[in-house]
Amino acid sequence: GRGFLRLLAAYDTEIQTIAKRAQREGRKLSQVPEYREAMGRLRGFLKNEVNRLLNRLVALHAPAVLVVERLDLRSPELSRR
Repeated sequence: GRGFLRLLAAYDTEIQTIAKRAQREGRKLSQVPEYREAMGRLRGFLKNEVNRLLNRLVALHAPAVLVVERLDLRSPELSRR
């Protein structure tokens, strides 16, 4: 929506602040509840926005077939190209 980038920047600022503090304290991010919660909120926000846009596209264009893939982009073996 209209406030997407503003909200994304706010999530980024919050997550960066938590990550910096955790690094200063020598803690792993997986052990910081605030970080996990913030990342969960970010994932939920992104999933909601993507699904909202997909629903809008389907409503506007009524495609005969819609193919959606869930990609796992965490592997360091993925190409940067």
